[in-house]
Amino acid sequence: MIEIYRDHDFSKVGLYQGILEDAGIETLLRNRNSVTMTTSVPIPSMYPNICVHTPEDATRARELLAVYAESASSEVAADWECALCGEGNAGNFTECWSCQADCPERGVNDED
Repeated sequence: MIEIYRDHDFSKVGLYQGILEDAGIETLLRNRNSVTMTTSVPIPSMYPNICVHTPEDATRARELLAVYAESASSEVAADWECALCGEGNAGNFTECWSCQADCPERGVNDED
């Protein structure tokens, strides 16, 4: 078994395991229930982790997770200021939270 990913956040570990399983890489999840057993002092060796069976799977899995992490971070748009009311808005907002004006860079809402 080759460990390829470890994190204290079980939801992130589960997401990454799902990505790998969808790509056809067989995984083993270790320390699944240890999150609830940990003390107030974090013990990294107790964190949930994903393992694969072969070095080839490990290489492929690390590449897939790196591509996913890069694409997830690049999808976040920059914060913007409303041209109508001057309020600051988070990058994921398609319209101003204060006056509901469309984000100038996106024009009309993307969902429409």
